[in-house]
Amino acid sequence: SRRQHIVDKEEELKDLAKKISRELKPFVGKDANSAVFGIGEEDDAKQKERALTWSQLSEIMTCLKARDMLPESISLEEYETVTSHSAWKWFENLRHSRLAFLAMKPFMNFIMETLNIGKNQNDGTEGNEKESILHIYSAHDSSLIGLMCAFRLQQPSKWPEYGSYLKIELFEAEPVLTIDNLSQDGFKDYFVRFSLNGSVLNSHWGPDKEGHSVSNGMIPLRHLENCIEREHGE
Repeated sequence: SRRQHIVDKEEELKDLAKKISRELKPFVGKDANSAVFGIGEEDDAKQKERALTWSQLSEIMTCLKARDMLPESISLEEYETVTSHSAWKWFENLRHSRLAFLAMKPFMNFIMETLNIGKNQNDGTEGNEKESILHIYSAHDSSLIGLMCAFRLQQPSKWPEYGSYLKIELFEAEPVLTIDNLSQDGFKDYFVRFSLNGSVLNSHWGPDKEGHSVSNGMIPLRHLENCIEREHGE
């Protein structure tokens, strides 16, 4: 969070943060300024006098707006500026490979294991007991951002709203054999697709014809595993 481009951006917006914090004072407790409320805001909480953190401002205003209680002194433009900046800051921090690893690697491992169980069962190599083909996990909106960053997915235009869902699908595709790929021994290919609230998200780990990573909506499962190991392996 102390990277220079983030520091510069928040310096530009600090007066707005102070103004919104004053307007929201009647809605928050006296200890709100001492709370650490988001990734990259730990240093801010050490300051004795400061505005509310961007995550706090965004969460509080979103709740108030949903209940038609947002103060008239806060314009729609100011609301959108704050919520957009909060989402941008989360994405900027969690795009960092090390932060993504620390925050999401265990969950990524679990998701990839589940995908492979589905693949192996479909191939008939995973025992006789069938697992469910649908798995649902409950998570915070910030967890969705963490997963999107960890899987190198494109950034949505705004913070995921309450009730948002990230769908991860596994597709089977019969291989198309040519004189150039006969060594693939006829095994089925499996692809992974990500979508947020029904809109497909490209992953920057999608392979091109030479195997280099490019933005793509359908990612071969094996390629995705290799990318995770290369970037998040330890």
